[in-house]
Amino acid sequence: MKRVYIYNDYQLSSGNGVGIFLEEFTRCATKWGDNVRICMVMFRTNVEEFCIHTRDELDFFFIPRKLCKNPFKECGSIISILKKYIVDAKDTFFLFNYAPSDKLMFETHKYFPLSKQICIIHDFNWTAPLLGNVDLFRELIAKTRVGITIIILLILAGISISTLTNTGIFQKAKDAKKASENAQKEEDKLISEYEKEIVKQDAEGIWDGNVNKPDLMSGMMAIKFTEPTDSTEGKDEKVSDSSKNDWYNYSEKKWANAQTEDGSMWVWIPRYAYKINKSNQTFDVVFLVGTTDNYYDKDGKLQTAKRQTSETDIPDATKDYVVHPAFTNESNIGYVNGGWKKELTGIWVSKFEAGYAGGNNSADQVDSKIKYSQENVWASGYETGTGKDGRIKARNFYNPKEYDYATTAIKYPTFQGLTYSMNYINHSDAFSISRALTDDNNIYKLSNKETDSHLIKNSEWGAVSYLGQSQYGLNGTNIRINNLTLNNSVKTIYAVTGYAAKTLQEGDTKLDDAGQVSSTDKVYKWTEKDGQTASCTGTIYGIYDMSGGTWERSAAIVNNGNGNLNTYGKAIMNALNNGKSSEYVTVYPKGETSGQSLDDASNSNYAANTKIYGDAIRETSTAGLGQTSWYFDYSYFVGAYRPFFAHGGSCWSTSAAGLFFFHRNDGSSDYTSGFRSVLVAQ
Repeated sequence: MKRVYIYNDYQLSSGNGVGIFLEEFTRCATKWGDNVRICMVMFRTNVEEFCIHTRDELDFFFIPRKLCKNPFKECGSIISILKKYIVDAKDTFFLFNYAPSDKLMFETHKYFPLSKQICIIHDFNWTAPLLGNVDLFRELIAKTRVGITIIILLILAGISISTLTNTGIFQKAKDAKKASENAQKEEDKLISEYEKEIVKQDAEGIWDGNVNKPDLMSGMMAIKFTEPTDSTEGKDEKVSDSSKNDWYNYSEKKWANAQTEDGSMWVWIPRYAYKINKSNQTFDVVFLVGTTDNYYDKDGKLQTAKRQTSETDIPDATKDYVVHPAFTNESNIGYVNGGWKKELTGIWVSKFEAGYAGGNNSADQVDSKIKYSQENVWASGYETGTGKDGRIKARNFYNPKEYDYATTAIKYPTFQGLTYSMNYINHSDAFSISRALTDDNNIYKLSNKETDSHLIKNSEWGAVSYLGQSQYGLNGTNIRINNLTLNNSVKTIYAVTGYAAKTLQEGDTKLDDAGQVSSTDKVYKWTEKDGQTASCTGTIYGIYDMSGGTWERSAAIVNNGNGNLNTYGKAIMNALNNGKSSEYVTVYPKGETSGQSLDDASNSNYAANTKIYGDAIRETSTAGLGQTSWYFDYSYFVGAYRPFFAHGGSCWSTSAAGLFFFHRNDGSSDYTSGFRSVLVAQ
């Protein structure tokens, strides 16, 4: 849909021909149908406060006279309002009707760089010599570039390039200039430039009419799936032309997927706003256009979602649609909800939790520049030799006996299904290796000039979970646990990615919460029809391992001064902004006092957390201890010597595991904990 914003000065146009022109123009434009939406931006009106009205298929932005005495010079205050309500996209046009408008045009382009500007010079002096001479008028028109004007108006009306070409409009515009050979050459050049520009605009689109288009960065290839049936497994296949947008459909719960060189899969979470339905533990989601807070309601009218604008201005998602903070620029409010350093059209989240490259997959085993930072690990009784869990020398899949942690590089993880989950990595190292995915020599062919990589934050976990429990995902159905553990039958390996519970164990009542199994015969693969139950969409297109597998570490803490923060989370602490939240780490408020027990500290910190939203914690639980999260998932808030967050539960967590599971972690390297990474466009 094309959206045309017409700058109109209420004071000036009421007394000259521009007002009549705009009346006639809008009257014609409303006949163009659903392909075009017209909005009159009215300067210097008599209203007391800025307001928006719709009348006769037209939208009106009324800007009060007191806000700006001269909108063509003092336009900063106007643009600051408009950027909250106008989408910056290739299909957005600004129509100027006054001269000079250079400052207003410059400021508009500054904040809406993707949009297009059309300036009409209304010069009435040239009409004076005509004195009613119709033949002279026609002669003058024949010598002007009226063809270009026709083309522009048809484009605004939603006429495609192919339609214009097929109907001969370009040729007709050229033919209109045969009276002058020089004019013909100039016209040919201009028309060719317009045609190229229009095609370029089509290619640069962000919004596909339903969601923001997936931002495929260098090293990423769009993929789609053949869906599994009762007798055949689903398979991934490369998309030959990602511009067709036929490889995803969020309304059908087919989220966009991409693959990197190593075989890792990533899922696109488009920018959205949400409303909470606590009665049935679901979310109502509306997708936002571009990097704005705007969405289209069921009647096709543009609406604006709420967001936090100051430390005290907290939106209520039980009443209004709230922009999910994972996509927002929160640099001006201290990244309090886990926001980013700029507005985002979406994020890429790994389809599976991190796995060992070469661990039941063909990914290359390549050392990163990150070294392990922990000498000892917490191992299971299968490895300690005592039959009980305990601390032993650092080890992992590549070095199942032990290794010198100070000299051993962490190999790049891979994010694939049916892969040995990457464990024995502490919070600091999970953070560091996630930040290193775009380093030189990475196995994904990602570029750090285009892509930022990092450990998933609570806000990003929440972004997946909320969308997963909306009309675009499970929508009230609990996600099924990945309950497979190899129990060290492959040395140091326990969880494996991409499985779903298949058989009830003793004491189980439903597969969503089934107890652990150690045989692949007792689980479904993610490519099987029933394996989709462990996806956050219920389809093969969703994200897996968000219930069960390993406990997934996240870049979120309570900065309570406990020694474990630096012992097991040094890289995270170094990424803070003067001890507070940054774009990479979210710091939760501290309510605990010195000397409190672990449980008391958790309760105190949970009670202090009254503002942070979008993170699948406060909005989806009722207490900081127990199984008070939605779908009876665990809710154990951080505190005391467990200041780090983890999510999802493990293959041993049964009914406690799930999208809304959050737990306290000491940050130490162990056999049960892993992580997941996120990619963002630079």
